[in-house]
Amino acid sequence: MTQSENKTGLDRAGKPHRSHKRSPNYPAINLREAVERVQVLHEIEGQAEVPSDVAASHLGYGSMSGPARMLLSTLKKF
Repeated sequence: MTQSENKTGLDRAGKPHRSHKRSPNYPAINLREAVERVQVLHEIEGQAEVPSDVAASHLGYGSMSGPARMLLSTLKKF
């Protein structure tokens, strides 16, 4: 804890410390949705390894945008 924080996690101005503002990064979707998305990929590609941009395309994304990356990362985490 820095000198500018107190035991409640607030800084001198009474604002929450930065770590209290962060939202969780994962999962972007729930497990049921993840399974459904993986089933779509499996139906199209089978068990073959697929590049990220191709997988994103199969899942309806036009490019490797932030949301596409977040979805693929979530699928990998599950």
